[in-house]
Amino acid sequence: NFIMSNPFFYGDPIPPKLFVGRDKELRRIISRIITGQSTAIIGEPRSGKTSLLLYLAEPTLCQTHYGHGEQLLFSFLDVQTLSDQFNQSQFWEHALHPLHEKIITSRRPNTPVAKAYKNCKREGFSVSTLERLFEKMQQDGQHIVVMIDEFDVLLNHAGLNHAAFFGTLRSLTSRTRVLSLLIASRLSLSNLNSQTQQFNITGSPYFNVFQEIILGPLADEAVKTLLNQADAHFNEDDHRFITKVAGAHPYLLQATASALWENYEDGEPESIQRYTLAGQQLYENAKLTFDDTWRLWEPMTRMAVMTIALNQWNKQDLLRDMGGFKPELRRLEKQGFILRQKDYQKRWQQVWQSIFNGNSSGYLIYPEVLLWWLADELAHAARDEQSYNEWIRTQELDGILTQEQKQQLNQA
Repeated sequence: NFIMSNPFFYGDPIPPKLFVGRDKELRRIISRIITGQSTAIIGEPRSGKTSLLLYLAEPTLCQTHYGHGEQLLFSFLDVQTLSDQFNQSQFWEHALHPLHEKIITSRRPNTPVAKAYKNCKREGFSVSTLERLFEKMQQDGQHIVVMIDEFDVLLNHAGLNHAAFFGTLRSLTSRTRVLSLLIASRLSLSNLNSQTQQFNITGSPYFNVFQEIILGPLADEAVKTLLNQADAHFNEDDHRFITKVAGAHPYLLQATASALWENYEDGEPESIQRYTLAGQQLYENAKLTFDDTWRLWEPMTRMAVMTIALNQWNKQDLLRDMGGFKPELRRLEKQGFILRQKDYQKRWQQVWQSIFNGNSSGYLIYPEVLLWWLADELAHAARDEQSYNEWIRTQELDGILTQEQKQQLNQA
């Protein structure tokens, strides 16, 4: 019998041929690359940052996207793979490797660009030699895009976390249009600037030459396109189940759809059983991602999420008014972890009234699987007073919660 392959892909970065959505973000990034500007792609773990980078650099799409693909070079660096001994000279040699390969392939060792590159290497890729190289590239109509994945890891890199490196990045990207930086980071630009301010107390922030693009939930049309890859395999009830538990988060959508597909293939006859198994598989896949995301969130963000969840469960006001969380709520909404009441109403008209009845927070945890994870976290923490107090301490909430609020949280 012919076996249909599962069309849903999660875990590793999505191959460019399976990439779906992000049309708005792609237009903005491609426009900035064409004009020689730099961009920062900001997103939580598993939001699709690496997949987006790989799609942008896909050779078969260069002519379509950029119109002059033969003159455009892409270089990809994953900071997590760089050893602690990796220095600034090695960084630029690695970053410019596609240019070096092009020079070798063209077998034109005496061109101005080739000579400038050789001089760069001989001088250890100093700032002055790099500037001359980019001048020659501009005269030759060449352009290189250096993609740096997991950029925030550089803040703890022994060989690159210093003023000379970040200053060189800023100087070169602001003074030339033949070098574009495309960085992917969990930390916002304001956070990156704050954490590197020690190197540049009186000067301009290192990262104000970038435009920040936050990867949030997929657009509704992209979600439909993604799920329609199943063709007749999924019905409308399946689509509703997947989007309710996974929201519009790309990784969670792929993981849920993949699990449901496999349950169909395994011959599970009852929809309730299929959904139960798919939900369990999703939770196991998502748990590590939420562990990581929660660890990286600021205490006030954790508190905002907890408050919404407690209101959602208890249908009553707990802890504090949501007005004190405005910056956190804006960011959580952009990232696709919560929905406003009116937006949830549009998606789930048949159930919204029962969920929001008595819940004055005006927000809902979405995707639902995040609520499952948070319930487990709180249940483990509240097993006894000692472990609960330890959990409060490790979440850095001691200075945020009053004693009365701690009691409310424990009772909830």
